[in-house]
Amino acid sequence: MRTVIFHIVFLWSFLLISQDDFSAEIERIRSVQSVHLDSALSEVDELLSGVLESGDDGRACQCLELKGNTLTKMRSYEDALIVLDQAVDRCSLAGDKPTLANALNAMGVVFDRLDDHEPALEYFIRTSQVYDEMDDYTGLVKSYMNMVSIFGQQEQVDKVKEYIEKAVRLIDKVDDLDRVARTYSSAAAHYSEIGFKERNYLDSASLLSKRGVVFAKEHELKESLPDYYIVLATVDVLQERPNRALAYCDSVFMNEESASYRALIIASMRKAESYAQLKDFDGAIKWYDSAEVMIEEVESLFYKMVLEESKYESFKAMGNTAAALVAFENFKALEDSVFTMEKYGQIADLEAKYEAEKKAGEISALKNQVALQEAQSSRKTWIIAFIVGITLLTISSFWFYYQRKLSLEKEQSAIHKQQLLRSQINPHFIFNSLSSIRGFLFDGNDTKPAITYLGKFAKLMRMVLELSSKEWVSLEEEIKALELYLEIQQIRFNRAFDFNLSVDPSIDPREIIVPPLTAQPFIENAIEHGLKGMDKNGRVEIACLRESGKLIFKIQDNGIGIDHVEPRKNHQSRAIQIFKERLGIIGKRMKMTFSFSIADIGNDADIHGTLVTYELPLVKG
Repeated sequence: MRTVIFHIVFLWSFLLISQDDFSAEIERIRSVQSVHLDSALSEVDELLSGVLESGDDGRACQCLELKGNTLTKMRSYEDALIVLDQAVDRCSLAGDKPTLANALNAMGVVFDRLDDHEPALEYFIRTSQVYDEMDDYTGLVKSYMNMVSIFGQQEQVDKVKEYIEKAVRLIDKVDDLDRVARTYSSAAAHYSEIGFKERNYLDSASLLSKRGVVFAKEHELKESLPDYYIVLATVDVLQERPNRALAYCDSVFMNEESASYRALIIASMRKAESYAQLKDFDGAIKWYDSAEVMIEEVESLFYKMVLEESKYESFKAMGNTAAALVAFENFKALEDSVFTMEKYGQIADLEAKYEAEKKAGEISALKNQVALQEAQSSRKTWIIAFIVGITLLTISSFWFYYQRKLSLEKEQSAIHKQQLLRSQINPHFIFNSLSSIRGFLFDGNDTKPAITYLGKFAKLMRMVLELSSKEWVSLEEEIKALELYLEIQQIRFNRAFDFNLSVDPSIDPREIIVPPLTAQPFIENAIEHGLKGMDKNGRVEIACLRESGKLIFKIQDNGIGIDHVEPRKNHQSRAIQIFKERLGIIGKRMKMTFSFSIADIGNDADIHGTLVTYELPLVKG
């Protein structure tokens, strides 16, 4: 009886918290979220627990929306979608339209980050409908511009134009000055981007930018001006009006204190392009050099590539063939290889198939299982044929890549050499996985696990092909590839080991770029050799840390230790040699030294294993 009374008192005390106090608590957790995501998640879970006990749908939907937002920032996208879907249901019950709009918009953002454009668009449309019902013009304009972003990625030019026009028509009803400024800037930038291919959109880009300039000056929004001037300069360069373009670039530098590095870099390139149109080679070189200095400071490979492409186009137009050739070679060295794009398309279709099956409850997989039960030999033949086809596709891709490398000039840059070293790693990586599938497939008569394995393998192979064609990849992409590889190996070894992959909280994996597939060979050695013979309780720990301005990778296992591993000199020494060459090339180019060590950590009968530690440059993409 006392327990019941205590429970009732607890619920009443929770319900007596005013809405203002509750809202203040929600905002406090949002402020924690900007500093420490784990703490914010813990606190919102605690708050949510009390809210659910009280049965208050209104407060529950706010907590769920905040939790979904937190999970999104933690890149736990699948969990975020589940929680946000619950928030949408609760908001509908409570009639909380503002929070409902936020939850729907957040779901659109998650699907957009997953490059799943159709559901992203669907949720942005639903968001706009809720904002429309509330006469919330600020939210409605934001929704329209989110849809513009999706249509832009899909290259649906007519839809981009349609929704920009819808957003612009509502601008006068928007009270949020920053939202108005961002709308003018984003809309003008979209039109100028389209204008590179369809020049008739450049006038619209110019018109919206000029409106934005007037608005920013009227409301003293100086930080918005550089973006408008960049678009205007871009339009004039594309329309070959170099003197006007130079004037707009000068306006960017006059507002340098409020201009982003991106704006200053692009302004420098537009000035260089303008001088090239005026046939002033020295002026062009001066501003290209200025852009290059700023790009080196932000360490952006993307802008380096854009810079070299701009140089190539400018010098070619000026008739300076030698300078254009150098710029073109530099551009090609930085540009992602596109020779396997058609292959990627085939593998991407396979991956999309399995992802769609997963989201739809694996309906197609169940149908395949029925077909397999009807004809055992047919299904095995299909799977084997599938593997053979994928294998031939892989071999042909790498053969084409190898032939392409042989056709290059003898004196290659360090970037080309590093790509060749990566190509030596990929065949072992992929064919080892194929071998795992083969062994797994013929382990028994039940081929359903083999189908699941195939789905993971198809995704893994596409990721490996994609990553190995690049000189640098985001740390987020690298981590996803390693997680998928470890999941496949877990299945292969019947869950004989667990793994943990952690990243220093001070590191944003989306911003940091690394050479691809550096950790994989050491993880493979840990599983194949370090944990060999262990049927359970195996452990692989991968940590990515920030120390002294460098990125530190640590791969540790609790196996027998490297001092007790049976030597396999050809394989292991070659893997280490390749890795050291890659590390040496990176160090030479960046004028830095990076350490690398492999140590046996056993010091008694209970503690044993191997620890691999190596350094990489801390580079932002």
